[in-house]
This record gives sequence, C-alpha cells and structure tokens, in this order.
Amino acid sequence: MLTVKTKDIEEPGDRSEFDGVISPRKSKLGGVKRVFLLNNMPDTKECSASIELALDPLNLWDLPNLMFSCDMKVIYTLCGKEYQQNGKHNCYLCTGSSPLLEQADLLSVGFLKECHAALIAAGKRARQMDYQNVKTKVLLKFEDHVLTMDIFAIPTLHIILGVVDKMVVYIRESFGEGGELMMKLFLASINVSTKYYNGKE
Repeated sequence: MLTVKTKDIEEPGDRSEFDGVISPRKSKLGGVKRVFLLNNMPDTKECSASIELALDPLNLWDLPNLMFSCDMKVIYTLCGKEYQQNGKHNCYLCTGSSPLLEQADLLSVGFLKECHAALIAAGKRARQMDYQNVKTKVLLKFEDHVLTMDIFAIPTLHIILGVVDKMVVYIRESFGEGGELMMKLFLASINVSTKYYNGKE
C-alpha cells in the first residue's frame, strides 16, 4: 500500500490506527478523517512498471510538502533499488554499505539517478552492488538535491516487526537447550505466531 500525505500528518505507529481511515466497515462518511482513494490496481505486482503507471497520471510531484508513506518494497522500487533485505546497499536513506558500521552520506534523488545512468553505461557486466543496488529507473520526480529522508515517512511497522523478531531470537538463544520450546509455548500463550515470509520465519 502506498499512502500520499503531507509532512504535517503524523505516521500511525500501529496498523490498527489505519482502520478508522481506510476500513470500509469502520469509516464514517460524516467523519473528518478520510482517505481519498486515488488508484486501485487489483492483481497487480508491486514492480517499477505498475507503480509508475499508477503514479504518472496523478501528477503529484509539484504538490507542496509531498511525502510517501509505504512499505519497504515500494520505497525501494520508487528509488530504483532492488529489494534485498541482505543486499550490500540496503539502506534507502544513505550511501552506507552492509554491515552499516561507518558514517555515510545521505541519499539524494540526483545521486540515485546518477547510479542508474552509470549502471546502464557500464553494460551487461555491471554489478548492481557497485551502484548502490540501483537496478531500474528512479521513479521519484523531485529535484536532484531532494533527500530521500524528506520524501518517505519512516516505515514503523517494518521496524517494529524487525525489533520483535530479533528479541525473540535473542531470548530463545539465551536459554540454550529448550529455549525454542519455551519461546513457542510463551508466544502461543499470548496468541503470537511466527509465519514464513520470503522464505524466512
């Protein structure tokens, strides 16, 4: 899902906070919190071509204080980056490389465009990892000096899920033998279950 909003609107910290706004069952026509549905593309992949097709006719780029609130895959796609959780340049905010232990420059729209142009110029043998993992056309039609940190709201849901997942793994390993069974019983007691996504638990 891609939400377009102005910077003065706070990012919801919980998925449930979206319910009153976008849930057809809960939203009220007389309420003040509404979402105007700009585009609906059922059975469409979140890829560069489909996102470009959805955004281009809307001509949003000149709106003041334009900001996008979306999941990580859409953020990567808008930046022209390949979606790799363990890629060398997997940050959409800076030029740092994994394991992201050194200071790095902030990413700008112009720099992403330069990376894509350099990748194309390098030909078939070019490695994406040498060009900030940029793979496809940059879909952000802002001026070159604009930083990605000023375009995207922080994807809080992704961060919360990542932190919780790492805490579960840490606790399970801290208990050593029997830790996995203990965590499974504990999570079941509070109605939390782990699911497989993209081949990982």
